[in-house]
Amino acid sequence: MLELATHTKISANSTRFSEWYGQLLLSQTPNIYLGSHHVHTFTNIDKFTVSEVRSKADPQIDVALRKLRKLLDDILAFMLSRVGDQTVMICEQGVLSAYECSDSTIRFDASVDDFFP
Repeated sequence: MLELATHTKISANSTRFSEWYGQLLLSQTPNIYLGSHHVHTFTNIDKFTVSEVRSKADPQIDVALRKLRKLLDDILAFMLSRVGDQTVMICEQGVLSAYECSDSTIRFDASVDDFFP
């Protein structure tokens, strides 16, 4: 698996290493390939390892990742406390909610089902 990102030569100074670092960690992807282009023509493709991306990321990324880890630990603890219940978590318009299902079939609305035929 690999991650691919592109940017224009003009925006090269605003490369989003902090964003990519978190994404690479969560997806467990070892490398990202960054294609630079000018007027829709690629001029070069650079490969960065997770370590290289980390070294270029904002040092505050560690604070954000610790907060994310705490949140994920809290969600996991909550869901593990519900083992045996039919509980699902759904994020709607930025709000994460837990729902208990009353029967053995969990159904999402049609717009979600369309993504998973």
